[in-house]
Amino acid sequence: MERGFLARSIENTAHLNELELRTHWNLRDRHIQSLMLAMHADLEDGSPAGPLYGESLGLTLGLYLIRRYSARTNNSAQFRGGMPTARLNRVLDFINQNFAQDLRLWELAELAGMSPHYFCELFKASTGLTAYQYVLQCRIERAKQYIRDPTFSVGEAGAAVGFADQSHFTKVFRRMVGVTPMKYRG
Repeated sequence: MERGFLARSIENTAHLNELELRTHWNLRDRHIQSLMLAMHADLEDGSPAGPLYGESLGLTLGLYLIRRYSARTNNSAQFRGGMPTARLNRVLDFINQNFAQDLRLWELAELAGMSPHYFCELFKASTGLTAYQYVLQCRIERAKQYIRDPTFSVGEAGAAVGFADQSHFTKVFRRMVGVTPMKYRG
């Protein structure tokens, strides 16, 4: 993992030379292993959820490595209470207009005018969902409208809202709605 990625993962990091991970030999860490397995599976499957999911996993890994294995202490203040309303509305409007596209975590954070780490914390504090979960919710809600329209096939509905393939769409739809798209269509 490049040093710049780790530096972007923590808030208020102005100098890369402040970032140093302690050396550990034969390290076994189940959190790192779980995140790496999830990243590997996502890449092996062709990233069907889009880049936002993979970037979120990468950010989580970077933050975990820094907090657990950094030689530097993190003295930054924690935000509480959520994202300022104007910034949140700007991000939500952007997501609602572009949820069918491959959204990037860095892009959403930049739109909110904050680091990806702060963005993730404040977005979840404000909405109760991660950005990835919010995007999926938007996609599924719109897909429900398309599925009720007999001119759309299930595959077309999934593709229209940004799912890479029908299998991933069906899996996510069933998990979030409780039934498959075909049963939902009834």
